[in-house]
Amino acid sequence: MKAKVQSIVPAERVLDEAIEVINKVVLGDALATARRVGEYIMRVFFENDAARVLNKQNTSPAFRALLQDDRLRVSTSYLWFALHVSVSVQNMPDEVAGKLPLSHHRALLRVTPEDRTRVARKALAEDWSRTQLESYIGKKSPGTLRNSSGWEARTALHEVALRLGIPGPVPASTIEVRVLKDLILDRLGKVKLKA
Repeated sequence: MKAKVQSIVPAERVLDEAIEVINKVVLGDALATARRVGEYIMRVFFENDAARVLNKQNTSPAFRALLQDDRLRVSTSYLWFALHVSVSVQNMPDEVAGKLPLSHHRALLRVTPEDRTRVARKALAEDWSRTQLESYIGKKSPGTLRNSSGWEARTALHEVALRLGIPGPVPASTIEVRVLKDLILDRLGKVKLKA
């Protein structure tokens, strides 16, 4: 005779509460830790310049040495992830940043800083998975995405400006691009560049 197998499934209310508590503890600590590590690294090795963080080729020799040091007890990928989280949450209200899963913060890097909080709020309101968020970001217009050709052109212009000693962030709007272009041309003595 077969023995009856009794299912040990907690009541729905207990299950909901357990999921909420565990997620809050794990995600809260994980976000706070990643954010703290990322902010420290960005301050010490990147002079708080988010554009340098997003351009991995523009890392300092000191940061590269940190990544290769055997005494470090975390992976290189974790350090980059922490940096990306710290960039993602910049200027984002804590009540939004704290509710998002860590995987969403990396996906949000593809959105311009101006749109990041709006897209994060939408992801929270509609309870999107990381895949759904990435799909939404992938369908947005090229002006919204960091990885669009427009963003690449703006970051390239920013790199030229930095090499000429013109400080400032990556231009986010057409007007900022024009201003930066004029500053670069002034610095170059209004030399016409050949294509």
